[in-house]
Amino acid sequence: MSVTTALLESPPAGRSRLDRAVVLERLTAAAHIRVARYRELQANVNGLDPQPTYDEEFAWVVAALQARTAG
Repeated sequence: MSVTTALLESPPAGRSRLDRAVVLERLTAAAHIRVARYRELQANVNGLDPQPTYDEEFAWVVAALQARTAG
């Protein structure tokens, strides 16, 4: 069982079941190109190295959740 499936289907003790639409909304917002650029610029202003955005890695998660919430 994948971590995503585990969180969506059988939540940890004391947690409620996550709604796929809510997870999709949060991932989509967090992966938005403007948010990534803002974080990059903020790191630059603060004198830090920008953190990786993992856009490609999370693209499949967003696509899978879109497919599951649509159907």
